[in-house]
Amino acid sequence: MRSKWFGCLVGMTLLTTVGCVPQPRVDVDPGGPDTGPGRGGESYIVVAAGSSHGECLGPCVSTLTFSRGALHYELEGYEDDVYASNDGLLTELGAGQLEEIEDGLSAQPELQDVYGCPDCDDGGASWARLSDSEGASTTHTWESGNAPEAFLELSLMVSDLQLALRDCEASAYVTLHASCEAFVPGE
Repeated sequence: MRSKWFGCLVGMTLLTTVGCVPQPRVDVDPGGPDTGPGRGGESYIVVAAGSSHGECLGPCVSTLTFSRGALHYELEGYEDDVYASNDGLLTELGAGQLEEIEDGLSAQPELQDVYGCPDCDDGGASWARLSDSEGASTTHTWESGNAPEAFLELSLMVSDLQLALRDCEASAYVTLHASCEAFVPGE
């Protein structure tokens, strides 16, 4: 007869093994499932980007959605808690920078779906969802703080935009909606 701890041990082993499978949180990733690679000379647009931390309490998931210059930012927890939900608009400089980034991503010969081991060792995962001219979308995931060269400029811009929208402080890239409410930790 197996002890009651056997099932727990198997579950922990599976959880540990599955814990390194690099996937963004599907339930917060707008745009649905990947519909195709969209590679081979396609022009990409950035649809969304974000980050998550699997072993986390409190604000663990940040998502930034792009829609024709409009931005929507959410900071959430895994218990469906929403800590911040703010909107903004890309400035002319921000729109130009995003277009340069999209051109750079479009010029890449091939973008990998996964870089490194996202969210392994509780390090967090960052991701970007791209769409091509046919509407096919792909999600690309990497270790937080270790963006691959192809996504480095996007990662830096997303960080700036997320901080601006989280703290309700306009930047060179974004103007804020009048209803912006800053996230204050502990409140």
